[in-house]
Amino acid sequence: MAKQNVYTGYWLKGFVEKNWLLVPIILIGVVAVAILEATLLYRTDPVPTLQLQEIANIQLTGSANRFDYTYLDPHTRLLYLTHSASNTVIIFDTVSRKIVATIPGIADVHDV
Repeated sequence: MAKQNVYTGYWLKGFVEKNWLLVPIILIGVVAVAILEATLLYRTDPVPTLQLQEIANIQLTGSANRFDYTYLDPHTRLLYLTHSASNTVIIFDTVSRKIVATIPGIADVHDV
């Protein structure tokens, strides 16, 4: 009967017996890489504080609730504000700091 080549895992046992000193060195290397990865890749940098400054306090039309969405047009410098509580869109000129238009009667206004 011919001898069959069956994988029994003896190559690993032979490697460990011949190179027993490499096993702890490899394990130390794997642990060192894991620690290095955990400290370098997942560290959090402190978030810089944002310096906010009030430029102006403008009275808008309607009640002071439910200003849902805003859009600033960078070309015209107009700020579009949706006011869901009163179903209006308010258009505000950021240069002159004045309300340019108020568009009433837009039911369920949510986005501009």
